[in-house]
Amino acid sequence: MPEITDRPTQITELANQAAGHLKSLMEAADEADKVAAFESYRDVLRLIGAYHVASYEGRTALLTGLIAELNEVTESITVTNPVAGQLEQLAGIALRARGLFKEEKTALPTPS
Repeated sequence: MPEITDRPTQITELANQAAGHLKSLMEAADEADKVAAFESYRDVLRLIGAYHVASYEGRTALLTGLIAELNEVTESITVTNPVAGQLEQLAGIALRARGLFKEEKTALPTPS
């Protein structure tokens, strides 16, 4: 299990990986799917800019938004050969984001 202090870096790197894969997806997808990829890419960039990962609230908000965006784009895009690999990468990132979200929730200090 990663150290709590390492989790903000992991979350930021995960969001940046997602943005990179979404950008690649925009370049490879057909016109209809490019729109979905672009909207998710734009939203992920906004999430990265909006939430400071030093706080628990920022990390969970970023992860929640990231999971929602990646689920939406992977469900909406028709799988074709050039984009299938990118969709698999995004699905893996969404899975890792869910794991980090669970770690964040279990790492909350218990009230005394």
